[in-house]
Amino acid sequence: MRLIPKNSVGINPGDPVVFVLYLFIALILLSGILLSNGMMLGCDWGLPYTSYQIDNCLSMSSSTWYGVNFGAKNIGISSLYFYSIMKVLSVIGINGIIFVKILLLFVYAVAGFGMYILLKYFYCRKSIAFFGGITYMTTPLFFNYTVMGWQFVLLTMALFPFVIKYFIKAVKYDKLKDKLILGVLIFLSIQSQSIIWYFISFGCLIVYLVNDKSSFIKYCKTMVSIIILFLIFNAYWLFGILLFPDKGIIGSNIVNSKVSLGADGNFTPINILRLFGSLYNFQYEHILVTSKTGCLYFLLPILAFCSLSLKENKKLIVSFSLIAVFPFLLFLLNFNRNILLYVPFSNVIRQLSRFTTLSTFAYPVLIGLFLNYLLKKGNNKTKKIIGLSCVLLMLLSIHPWWTFKITDWREGLGIYQRLRTKEFPGEYFEVESKMSDMRLDQKALFLPLNGTVDYEDDAKFHGSSQETADIFAGYSKIPGVLIINDRSYGYSDRYIKEIRDTLNANPGKIDELIQNTNIKIIVIRKNMKMDNKNNIIKSMENSSIFKKYYDSEKIIVYKKRDAKYLQHIHILENGKMRYNGGPEPRQLPLVEFKKINSTKYRIIIHSANSPFKLAFSETFHEGWKVYPGSFKRKDIDFASSKYKILDGNKDEQATSWELKDFIGKGYISSLGDYKERIVKHMKWEKNNEKYDYDEKCYVDFVSKNYNGTIQNDNLNNGSIYETWFKRTISDESHNVDNGYANSWIIDPGKIYGNKESCVKNPDGSYDFELVIEFWHQRVFYAGLYVSLTALLASLLYLLIYYCKRICKIGDEEKL
Repeated sequence: MRLIPKNSVGINPGDPVVFVLYLFIALILLSGILLSNGMMLGCDWGLPYTSYQIDNCLSMSSSTWYGVNFGAKNIGISSLYFYSIMKVLSVIGINGIIFVKILLLFVYAVAGFGMYILLKYFYCRKSIAFFGGITYMTTPLFFNYTVMGWQFVLLTMALFPFVIKYFIKAVKYDKLKDKLILGVLIFLSIQSQSIIWYFISFGCLIVYLVNDKSSFIKYCKTMVSIIILFLIFNAYWLFGILLFPDKGIIGSNIVNSKVSLGADGNFTPINILRLFGSLYNFQYEHILVTSKTGCLYFLLPILAFCSLSLKENKKLIVSFSLIAVFPFLLFLLNFNRNILLYVPFSNVIRQLSRFTTLSTFAYPVLIGLFLNYLLKKGNNKTKKIIGLSCVLLMLLSIHPWWTFKITDWREGLGIYQRLRTKEFPGEYFEVESKMSDMRLDQKALFLPLNGTVDYEDDAKFHGSSQETADIFAGYSKIPGVLIINDRSYGYSDRYIKEIRDTLNANPGKIDELIQNTNIKIIVIRKNMKMDNKNNIIKSMENSSIFKKYYDSEKIIVYKKRDAKYLQHIHILENGKMRYNGGPEPRQLPLVEFKKINSTKYRIIIHSANSPFKLAFSETFHEGWKVYPGSFKRKDIDFASSKYKILDGNKDEQATSWELKDFIGKGYISSLGDYKERIVKHMKWEKNNEKYDYDEKCYVDFVSKNYNGTIQNDNLNNGSIYETWFKRTISDESHNVDNGYANSWIIDPGKIYGNKESCVKNPDGSYDFELVIEFWHQRVFYAGLYVSLTALLASLLYLLIYYCKRICKIGDEEKL
């Protein structure tokens, strides 16, 4: 076995040039999609487009609770760093369209370059290593996952070669810097199965890396180190999973769902062998089959497993062969899939076909090692001719890339997709801009439902299997996407299905069904395919609860009338209760509240003199807790000259006269500090999002009084830890309300005992403060602190290490 020199620098001076070459190749291969107008969308997923959507994605990725399906626990916060980068780039004008295309170009180039670096590390000739990189980035999996819109999977695949290289170095040389680099690379691989793929590969590499007791100890030390680094670097999302196990992750209920079984439809031995069929995609493979060149893909496994005949690098080849055949073992598991029902975290695996990533990664390594043997100096001409012939045949086999058939969309393709871009109508951006300007804490109902949509006016996105991700609903500032799939979102599942069934069977009843929610807006995309669409629009036109707000050729928006609207937090009328057997209370308390973020709300209760039922229109979850606050009444000097109706909020914001009346009645606790605030407004012009103007204000949004609740955004945010050492109240009365939401019985008597947290009114009633908070968020904050500290310390160590190394090399050159 040839050993890699310990003094290897890693990246050679010529490597940046090679990376540029891969960028150029990726640009050529993907030019049909990169140079086309519009947003690149996958059939299953898409990244945010506009600055509003990017802001909302960043907010969601830093919250353990988000707005899908009337609110749900967020298990996808591992993408925080990714959306942070996207946000920074959006500030300098790189919107979603540009970002997705740059990302795709970068990922393909990094994948090819990574394989080149790995093969060079295994002493392959540069030309062979370069060809291995091209082989890797043009496998069917890369196309199929690009069509899906699974950029995170592609990012994991791009980093795969670097992860393996630094794992080998970490074991061989037992250096801290290699382990830290490996830990950072794994941290960057945010796809849910990536850690499983990596550790399977690490396990297979034991054949190559372990020769004796000493190497076994090094191997074990590296594995332990990587596990520890993985736990620390990813503490910001792992802590929540470990402390509050979520069935969507630790369970095994979806491995036998229709979606999971359907996705494994092409997971057959012959397809695994030739790298065909990743999930249910068969688009790339269809191009090969219809062009009579599909048989050429048998060349890949033939060359890969011919490497087993070589005498040199035997252990290395065996290790990568084990990685390559691992999907076959999972295929055997398919015959008794019920075993997975008893395996924790099977939901993370979900589809067995996802593990074709392993053979996709291993084949180029094995092929590179075999071709390097055939074409090495000193071999006879026959071997070299065979090697060159194989290279030419492999280049022919990837003809869908260099003939640009991967982007050659045309009608009649049926279920076989191509890479596509979507140009959205201007009305979509106009509605999004209007909704983003709205400050009322409300929900929307986007129709059609379900997160993936069919555009009837765009042939590329119309028809069976041509649907795409609904990014305007999924990333809306006002949450409104309702999804029905094989995953459970908690207590709201049944309610959402009832909404779907009502829309299909009796749409006239929909306004009645959602009357007790804080849905104030219904958005109907008229250019999308939707069951019973005409009847739904007709019923909305005749509704006594909703009125038309916006109408155009492509989209129509309805708003709930004020008298029928219930705020996010409100007191139920049937919540009137006798207090200690006393008389019926004179009136229900008034609620003043502020949404600080999706996991925390500050509430001021005014004029409470007996127990009442407080309702919170988010999906019920035991993690929602109520804490006592510390309320002190302050005199408010209202300066009407400092108050204005914020643009886009005239229907929901209190007028100056109404606000003055609220203050007089004691309904408003604060109007802030009267400092100047800037509200940035954007506009859509010539198919581009552009800055419009800055709006100055001195008092933040105060809503009208909606059925006894006023939203006041001037209330204090407080600190993130203000409730951490406080006891919750009313846990015993935390119940499901309206079939899905939260409610608590609040007994003011328990608040009265703390004189600092309440104020007694002249009529004998009390004003006091509450905080509703999703408890899991504090675990995220604690984990984020651990992750950031560890990452920054590791990066600082690596920076110092390489600075010293550069200085040392410079000193040696002077000598």
